[in-house]
Amino acid sequence: VAADLIPIVDTSAGSTKQISPNQLMQIPAQVIPYVLSQSAVAVSGAADTAENTLATITVPANAMGLNGTLRITTQWTFTNSANLKTLRVRFNGIGGTIYLSAAITTQVTYKGQCFIANRNSASSQVGGAIGINVTGQWGQSTNATNTSAADTTGSTTVVITGTKALGTETLTLEWYLVELLYGA
Repeated sequence: VAADLIPIVDTSAGSTKQISPNQLMQIPAQVIPYVLSQSAVAVSGAADTAENTLATITVPANAMGLNGTLRITTQWTFTNSANLKTLRVRFNGIGGTIYLSAAITTQVTYKGQCFIANRNSASSQVGGAIGINVTGQWGQSTNATNTSAADTTGSTTVVITGTKALGTETLTLEWYLVELLYGA
């Protein structure tokens, strides 16, 4: 698939074709949100204490529009211990802005969701996360609002990572879903 084309299923023909972000704008609203990427193939972090990339999802150039939103849902499993496990969703590469950061200890599973929205500009985003033990969660918080300045007129990435305080423990991204809600 070319970097600036989006694969889409034509239900009338039962086939997949590639369309441009401009063609995506012409699709009736009832077929949006668009599933940008999803996987239920479990991916485990390495036996170390580094921030490990578990999934990288490309957001094609101009796919979000000036007011579009990405909705990222994740499910995880990990060792139940007092040692810290940090689960993250970043926007604009591995060094990009963190929109979900969950600090987990004595649990075995986690489900989280975050949103990244363009703010009537292809280079200004705002967002946050849903879940327990997350930075920028729903409800009251002492944390600042998550913002970034990624240029979505070019392709960018959503990066899902995990870090363990003790490298011999386990941390697994069980599945993820990245949805694109286009906004002109």
